[in-house]
Amino acid sequence: MKFGDANSEIVGIIYSTKEDKEKFFKHFKELNVAVKEISFVSIEVPPLRKDEIVNDIKHFTLSWYWAGRNPLLHLPNFFGIKEMLFKQIEKYGYKQIKFDAESWKPDNRHELLMTRFCPLFYQDNSGLAETTKEKKAFDDLETFKSKGYKEIITGVVNENDMEMVQEP
Repeated sequence: MKFGDANSEIVGIIYSTKEDKEKFFKHFKELNVAVKEISFVSIEVPPLRKDEIVNDIKHFTLSWYWAGRNPLLHLPNFFGIKEMLFKQIEKYGYKQIKFDAESWKPDNRHELLMTRFCPLFYQDNSGLAETTKEKKAFDDLETFKSKGYKEIITGVVNENDMEMVQEP
């Protein structure tokens, strides 16, 4: 069996120095098992640049993979931690981003594609919007809507197995 979704995984946290974290990853590399890191990132989105930034993110975000699969929604609720986490997230004005599998198609060879970036939440600052255009930009973030997005497809996509075949 190869690395992949069929294998079971143990999810834990590391609270350590950078050096100890590197030792941890090296240890499991020597065991020949995959270790993936979960990182939270916050990408600033000025309302008047929303389309530009969301379009850029769509190029490497697998909508068909992440639609309805917000990883945080599937966390076990040990000792009420999940509920506490969501209350804290909502307390600071964050709302879940919701989109369908067919909302957009990512590029097929983007260098960031395998980061498996998943848009989880957006900060709803619509109360600070000064114009209707800014208010609409905040509203559009809930469903990850943007204008002018076009995926970049290179080579030929074989629909049966999604392997890339170079054009002759």
